[in-house]
Amino acid sequence: MHGGLLKLQLNVKKIESYLVESKASQRRVLPNMAIRKEVFYDGHWFLNNLRAVEDTRFINEIKGNYNEVFVDATNYYSGHPQSLFSAFKKWSNYSYYSFKAGYYKKTKLSILQHLGYLLILILMKAKFSIPIILILQIARVLYRANKKYTISIFEFFYIILLSFFIDFGRLYGSLKGLSEYILKFKN
Repeated sequence: MHGGLLKLQLNVKKIESYLVESKASQRRVLPNMAIRKEVFYDGHWFLNNLRAVEDTRFINEIKGNYNEVFVDATNYYSGHPQSLFSAFKKWSNYSYYSFKAGYYKKTKLSILQHLGYLLILILMKAKFSIPIILILQIARVLYRANKKYTISIFEFFYIILLSFFIDFGRLYGSLKGLSEYILKFKN
C-alpha cells in the first residue's frame, strides 16, 4: 500500500503535465537572449506588483514596438503542486496576476464555466446535476489533456479531482482580480 502512495507522489509531475501542459507543440516566445538596453529605457514595461506571468506580459508589450527576434518553442507550466490545496493556491495566484497583467479571456471563461455548473446545480436535481457536471469536467480534461503522457485509471481519478481544485483556484484568483479592478474604478 505504501508503494502505491509513493508511486502516485512520484507521478505528480506527469499527472499535472497531462492536465495543464500546453497541447500546442509550438508557441511564440522570446528565447534566452540579450535584449537591447533601449527596450528597457523606452517604456514602462514592468509592473512591480506582478508575481506571475511577468515574462509573458513583457513579451506581449514589446513585440509590437521592437524588431526583436522570436522563435518557436514549447510552452510548459513550471512547478508541480504536491497537494490539492497547493494546486488551488498556485492557480489562484496565477489567475490573479494574469488578470492584473491584462489577460481577461481566461477570467471570462472561468466565470462562465462555473456559472454553467451553478445553473446545472440549480435547475436540476442533485442526482442528475452532479453526474452531468462530472461528465462535463471529464470531457474538458480529456479535451485539454496532453496525449503524450499515458496514465492509469487511478491516476485519472486523481486528475479529475485535481482539475476541480485548479478550476476553483482559477475562479478565486479571477474574481479577486476582477473585484480589485472594479473597486479601483469605483473610487
